[in-house]
Amino acid sequence: NAILALAALSQAALKAGKGVTLQDEIALTKQYISLESWRFGERLKVNWELPGSLPDISIPCLTLQPIIENAICYGVEPFSKGSQINVLSNVSKQSITFIVENQIPTTEHERTGNGMA
Repeated sequence: NAILALAALSQAALKAGKGVTLQDEIALTKQYISLESWRFGERLKVNWELPGSLPDISIPCLTLQPIIENAICYGVEPFSKGSQINVLSNVSKQSITFIVENQIPTTEHERTGNGMA
């Protein structure tokens, strides 16, 4: 499963900015979360609140996944006991809105890496 998730993320990087279905973007984001679950285990909790049926629309690839990646980097990683990320969506006739909520540390958190998330 991890190899398939990595392959999906690699393929998505090649499609960055191109249109994908909303369902595909959510599936890619969930695959990314499953990879991060290997690293964080029980520290990472994600609560999805999606409508029963998603609209059949196209959005740019890698729209939602990087936002969730930031929520993990800044809202889970700094906490030794972990935290929860909430992903809420609201669908209207003309738009879909995602709200991503995560905790923030009360002290400065030093991250290593390339800062590309």
